[in-house]
Amino acid sequence: MPLPPGDRACPGVRSSVCIWRGKTADVKHYDNRWMRLLTCLGLLSLTALAACNPTFNWREVRIADTRLAVLLPCKPDAAVRPVALGVTPVDLHLQGCEAGAATFAIAYMNAPSGTATQATPAIPLPVLLNAWQAASLASLHASTPHIAPSRVAGAPDQPLPQKVMAQGQRADGSRVESQAVYFVQGQQLFQAVILADHINADVAETFFSGLKLQ
Repeated sequence: MPLPPGDRACPGVRSSVCIWRGKTADVKHYDNRWMRLLTCLGLLSLTALAACNPTFNWREVRIADTRLAVLLPCKPDAAVRPVALGVTPVDLHLQGCEAGAATFAIAYMNAPSGTATQATPAIPLPVLLNAWQAASLASLHASTPHIAPSRVAGAPDQPLPQKVMAQGQRADGSRVESQAVYFVQGQQLFQAVILADHINADVAETFFSGLKLQ
């Protein structure tokens, strides 16, 4: 299920994880300078060192028309692109940005009508998620990905959120790492992803633990 190339901010990567420039998202900044300073000095916690890096200016972003709130380290751009999901075209909604030589993205789509109903189970939601995963991995030329159960606050257990970690290559042959979490809420399918030459573990933990369905 290849997704459209479009006008990307991550050239050379042909997948849904690329970000198209568009309307800037409405975001809420966390600007408690004293709290940030105390944390960076080690007086509060040493578990999120990435938050002390001025390169990562974490803020809460609420994804319009969903119940999802996320933490992003930069001000995101947003766009909508039509994609083919099964036999029915749907709109792929994207928000993302770049910070610290990494791309952070949130994408979601509404499942075609009838996908999750007992009357017409044309394509079950887990099948759609798996197809999305496969398309993204194929576009990165990734092999032997590591797939494990994940957790997203507020997400249902069925289908269980999954984290997919892989190494691939860009169109120019350079190495790229990918970490993505796939999950659903109601009739909406979500992908949260980081792409970078090397993904910092603390940064990834901050990003993925900030996913919340409210």
